[in-house]
Amino acid sequence: MGEFSHKLICALRVLAVAALVVAAWNTTANAGFDEGTEAYQRGDYAVAERELRPLAEQGHAGAQNTLGAMYHNGQGMPKDYGKALEWYRKAADQGNVWAQVNLGIMYQHGTGVAADDAMAVHWFREAADRRHAPGQNAAAWLLATRATLRDSGAAVDYARRAVAANDIATYSDTLAAAYAAAGRFRDAVREERHAIAAARKAGNDTGFYEKRLVLYRRGEILTCPGGPCD
Repeated sequence: MGEFSHKLICALRVLAVAALVVAAWNTTANAGFDEGTEAYQRGDYAVAERELRPLAEQGHAGAQNTLGAMYHNGQGMPKDYGKALEWYRKAADQGNVWAQVNLGIMYQHGTGVAADDAMAVHWFREAADRRHAPGQNAAAWLLATRATLRDSGAAVDYARRAVAANDIATYSDTLAAAYAAAGRFRDAVREERHAIAAARKAGNDTGFYEKRLVLYRRGEILTCPGGPCD
């Protein structure tokens, strides 16, 4: 056997061992993430943190997002918006759509950071462009209702995609606002009526939806803040 062939076989063996190590780590990481997620969902935050924190520190985006949510909501630990932002951003930078939406929400509402609708839209659109319905809906809402950001075409496009993915009252309400922003008031009225019907069917309050319906019937767009907004 030639020296080159021997070196090649040795290199392949090293790569094979490395691949096995990575596969084993991924299996262990996924098991830990599943256990941590299940604990989080049942409200056992001590177990959730124990399982998820090591993964988050090793770069697992899903674990980073959930750890951010625990800091954001004060679940099993004191609320710490700074740490929530830190973990959300780590996950969002890796393309985790839920973290991108969560980060956008913090910018939208000025939670732990100066309110910044433009930054909120940026992160919502990152998720929206990955076909994430909550991100599409959130981006559409701001693009339809914020005067300084208004882009009715993009708002309608995102909102229609969100409704196609999940036909719920909140998404229909956003689509109605997007239609109104585009001057399509008949479509806005129709979609707002659909939102009201869906909300009633789900047993939810329809007050804001009904106020917006009156607005669209008058041929007026919804501008937030102010008006019957969220």
